[in-house]
Amino acid sequence: MSGAKVVDSNGRKLTITLMQRFVSPWCWVIALLAVMAALMAGPVREESATVDEPVNLAAGYLYWTGQGTAFNPEHPPLGQMLTAMPLLFLDLNVPEYLEQLGELRVGAPNARPWRGWETGKAEQYYRGGRTNWYYWPYWEAGIYGQELLYGGWNDPEIILWASRSVQVGLSLLTGLVIAFWLRKSAGTEAALLGVVLWVLNPIALAFGHLVVNDISVTFGMTLTIWMFVRFLETPKWQTALLAGVATGLALVMKFTALLLAPIFLALAISFLCQDRGATRFWKWLPLLAAGAWLVVLAVYAPHWKPAPPLSPEEAARIGVPVWFQQLRPLLVPPGFFKGIAMQAEHAAFGHEAFLSGEWRLKGWWYYFPLALVWKLPVPLLLLTLAGGGLWMARLRRGTFGEAAPWVAALVYLALAMTSSINIGVRYLLPMLPLLAVGAAQQLARLTQNWRVMVWVLCGWLAISTALAYPHYIEYFNEFAGGTRNGYRRLVDSNYDWGQDAKRLHHWLSARGNPKIYLRCVSPVKSLQHYQIRYEATVPERIRQASDGLLVISATILMKPDWRWLREERQPVDRIGQALFVYDLSR
Repeated sequence: MSGAKVVDSNGRKLTITLMQRFVSPWCWVIALLAVMAALMAGPVREESATVDEPVNLAAGYLYWTGQGTAFNPEHPPLGQMLTAMPLLFLDLNVPEYLEQLGELRVGAPNARPWRGWETGKAEQYYRGGRTNWYYWPYWEAGIYGQELLYGGWNDPEIILWASRSVQVGLSLLTGLVIAFWLRKSAGTEAALLGVVLWVLNPIALAFGHLVVNDISVTFGMTLTIWMFVRFLETPKWQTALLAGVATGLALVMKFTALLLAPIFLALAISFLCQDRGATRFWKWLPLLAAGAWLVVLAVYAPHWKPAPPLSPEEAARIGVPVWFQQLRPLLVPPGFFKGIAMQAEHAAFGHEAFLSGEWRLKGWWYYFPLALVWKLPVPLLLLTLAGGGLWMARLRRGTFGEAAPWVAALVYLALAMTSSINIGVRYLLPMLPLLAVGAAQQLARLTQNWRVMVWVLCGWLAISTALAYPHYIEYFNEFAGGTRNGYRRLVDSNYDWGQDAKRLHHWLSARGNPKIYLRCVSPVKSLQHYQIRYEATVPERIRQASDGLLVISATILMKPDWRWLREERQPVDRIGQALFVYDLSR
């Protein structure tokens, strides 16, 4: 295709094709984001509520309706409020007993402390029971969310579609941030390439539509890191304030955003190494911090009164950490620090996790790197590694702008590798836009022949992503044995997060809706809503059964108690990817 010759800022000659001359680059960005929305439309429609979605919906809805910010204190409120905002316009039916549950005038029979998974009566841990400020309504949130969705009072399809659409919007906004960041730092082709690397990423497609906080904090952290880079490069009160507000927004999306502090430190050090005389940004840091904290205070308003004191005995029963007790009068807003303390206790105790046949409570330091290697398509891995290699090769000659996304991503990954909570590659979602920006900056600098190869790999990526549709949660690449065998590597939200209740309903309906033995992680109310006739079962019961069908989900199947089933029997069918069907008469 013929074109005109121009020279870019680096003195290279570029060919502007007729397509580039007459179609705005932003039209291509919008088209790519439309592709992303289309790829998520199927999962939005086909997947039933996953494990965490009802809780997040319940908490967000109750925050909007004036119940404070304590219903799901493990997470800050803004991300949940955004996803629940459409519910305010749906004229939901909320029966009286749910209103009482939302106000904690009634509650679940058992309660959980902040640390561990043991349960007992509320008064066993919390003096005064559910009226105690430290009370964690863990079970109440789950009950409320499942009843609101699947209790028969409202249409769950409309609720999930509306709430998930907000998440899709945040995914698209993250793509726009990538485009703006790259357009300003590396040019049009880099911007288009970066958006491609985000739009066609199965991890982004898997979790970018679910009603969980991962995509909201991903948007918040990506925007914040870009704003902080701009602040370092152009330190003035405007950029400091923008970076501060973005930081505050990220912090009230999910507590993962606390990792911004070490990321900021690493970026500042990297910037100073590039320009030892560049110290002007220090004087604006208080404004940045003030902007962030004002956002946090605003979101938690008016709940600023410090938490009430606790006796050492009660604090020990609940699992309140010592630092929270000692600093309690200074921890404002208290709900924010309550969530941080609960997350810290969760991390200290650990979380049962699976990796290649082994279960652990404290996880593995190499869990997240392996998860990336298995869950990213091979061409995306190659493009990312090539971009990283080019950055390393130019490390001494490169600019701070080129280093920033890689430094931020590597710090994030290093900190994630210290975590004892290894339950999903979704925890790495905030670093994926950074990898897209870093790789696109480097790959767009290549000569024209090499850039052709880059776009060929993007074509391979597009084919891989299209073939994976709509099973992006379950996607695994060829290194892991493909999607069909991914459950042998990782489970939980990596593969089986309760998303197949609707698919199970369709499968059973096509066979006359027989009663089955069932073990899965889908919310119980979703199974009832889809009229699935089942008997909840245990390994001993199945060992003795001589007929009937067993449907078991991948996470349960890989438990040690079910090893005999994996070794002695073969499934006769798969529902979606994560549900296995066994004929017990064979």
